[in-house]
Amino acid sequence: MRVPAGIPVSVVEKERAQLTGRLDDFAPYWGGGRIQNNDNGASCTAGFPVTAAGGRYMLTAGHCGRPGGGWNNGDDTRFFGTGAYENVAHDVLLISASVAGRIWDGGVGSGEFTKGVAGWDWVFPGEWLCTSGSITGALCNHVVSNTFTHAFCGTDAYGYVECYNDLILANQFHGLTASRPGDSGGPVFGLSGSDRVIAKGTITGVFGTSGLIFQDSATAWRDSCNTPGSAA
Repeated sequence: MRVPAGIPVSVVEKERAQLTGRLDDFAPYWGGGRIQNNDNGASCTAGFPVTAAGGRYMLTAGHCGRPGGGWNNGDDTRFFGTGAYENVAHDVLLISASVAGRIWDGGVGSGEFTKGVAGWDWVFPGEWLCTSGSITGALCNHVVSNTFTHAFCGTDAYGYVECYNDLILANQFHGLTASRPGDSGGPVFGLSGSDRVIAKGTITGVFGTSGLIFQDSATAWRDSCNTPGSAA
């Protein structure tokens, strides 16, 4: 390109753009990415971006962290956010962070892609849902049980025994492992067309091998007056 005489020109060297994924996401952060608890290095998964009282947060599982606790992204290269609100009994945690309305879908480390979050909805007995954990990756064909509410006790990231209630149980139709350690907090969703999802909840744990235990978006909404998936 020829530059007209008299116009000052400077060359600025910038960092080359890089592809990212679940394990090395950067702000604004998306759901489905791996997050690291800075207190103890425990790994969990970002759930859905939400707005509450004018702020922006990432919804994840309460047993993964605590209010006031810091988080990094999956490979510890960037600060993710700080725990802001927890409902222990419902296994809900909001992390104050820079977030955007998308989630990671597909594989882990390869074959990853993203989808926009169209909004949230109630969970219904018998419906078929998908998950997107940062260990397992995307997995569909979870069928919501007719025995709607579920409760159990478990150990949180700090070794304390907690009991959770008002959860939902779904069964993996093909008998696959429904969730693995590190998937906790990850998105549970329905599909909205080919490129968007409906937020249905966040992963809490497993029942046996193929039973998925999750907290639904409606409960998270009631607990924190937020709108899951609404952050743009």
